[in-house]
Amino acid sequence: MSFRKPPHSDPAQADLLGASVHPHSPKSPQKAPSTIRRMPFPQTRVTSPQAKKRRTEMLETAIDIKQRPPTEEETTYLHSVFCQVALPRTKVVGDEFRRVCGRAQLIVQAGYLADSAGNLVKQAVPYGSLPRLFLMYLVRETLRTSSPEIRMGESAAEFMRSLGIQSATGGVNGSMTAFRRQAMAFCAAKLTLSIPPTKDHCARTIITSPVHTFDAWKLPRTGETTWPKRLVLSADFFNEIMDRRAVPLDDRAISLLQGSALALDLYAWLASRLRRLTQPLDISWNILFAQFGTEYSDTPDKLRSFRKKFKIALQSVLAAYATARVDLLRKGLWLHPGPSPVPDPIARQTSPFRAGKDSADTEGVPAFG
Repeated sequence: MSFRKPPHSDPAQADLLGASVHPHSPKSPQKAPSTIRRMPFPQTRVTSPQAKKRRTEMLETAIDIKQRPPTEEETTYLHSVFCQVALPRTKVVGDEFRRVCGRAQLIVQAGYLADSAGNLVKQAVPYGSLPRLFLMYLVRETLRTSSPEIRMGESAAEFMRSLGIQSATGGVNGSMTAFRRQAMAFCAAKLTLSIPPTKDHCARTIITSPVHTFDAWKLPRTGETTWPKRLVLSADFFNEIMDRRAVPLDDRAISLLQGSALALDLYAWLASRLRRLTQPLDISWNILFAQFGTEYSDTPDKLRSFRKKFKIALQSVLAAYATARVDLLRKGLWLHPGPSPVPDPIARQTSPFRAGKDSADTEGVPAFG
């Protein structure tokens, strides 16, 4: 396997994350140093009929994504902040999670929700794929209705099906219970965002919660708190979404990647990043680890473990993002300018990102304020 050595960095063109933008020169090879296979799932053997059926559906979805762009009905959205500084991917020990992304920091703290009897109950810190899918739904419905009040359906099973999650199972350890817990954890969470100073602005600390009001109902027979029929977004979060802070994503890709929180984060990051590039950008493994590798900080040989997981997730992401051009370097990634996964007429309705706009203003950090 051969690798290309990136050209020297220009510190004056440093990106907010610490990466540098490099225009191609005659000495810069144009050929990708290492081909990244576009696979919608890892190369592992499956034997169960359900797993085989799922893989067939994933292949069909990947082919459909490659053949045509999404329609407006097949478009979902994510707030730009969460494209850059993501929620936890694995279970959090304790009541707080911290992620550092370049010069920006995000702290997610567990909060409280009232149960059906009015008692405040401590929730966990939200983590994994489920709160990410939940958040995308909130943003999409806000844009669709132009209202901070979000209708949640009659049950968790109905809500999960609306997100394309077909394996809705009941019971204490079922997927519906897990989804309800993660949705409630996200609704209760408090977010603290540190915005670094720029040439024109001082450093800012923003403390907010995406959800303002959460209604809890009681099951008649058991008294258990059931699925909320509605919730109301906080004014800050609602205004940010309506002020074009939403990044459009292909809902088919989200369905394809929903089993991996890391893959969802990489897809959202590339969707917000590639369309804003005007020239290729190389990003080192150390910088990628700083943004995406918090969960691997306590593992032996953490950078090697992170790279292995990252490359597997990236294969799935590129199968879901047909127009993305990403090269694998010995020292990291080489990103090429490219279109959004969503056609421009749809993307321009919600996204503030334009190619050539200064990265310090569009890295998704100056939000909620």
